[in-house]
Amino acid sequence: MESSVRNWLLGLRPFIVFLPVVVWVLVWSIRNGHTTFGLGAAFFAAGLFAWTLLEWSLHRLMHVKRGFPRNGPHPGQRPPATPPRAR
Repeated sequence: MESSVRNWLLGLRPFIVFLPVVVWVLVWSIRNGHTTFGLGAAFFAAGLFAWTLLEWSLHRLMHVKRGFPRNGPHPGQRPPATPPRAR
């Protein structure tokens, strides 16, 4: 399998695995009267925001902090050019 197709499929993995589970729990909760549609939508939005913030923070930490595994540019990108030394 080509690496671009593989990366595309790996990027869809959270949606393929977790989105059906989240939708099922939300529908079950509304049907059984544990929550309202508005409260369920608010929790869904809050969870989406929290996940995005966590993912962004870890990604920034990976590229900034020294000693973090795989520190540096994304695979396939060239590292920044080093300036010439002063004589």
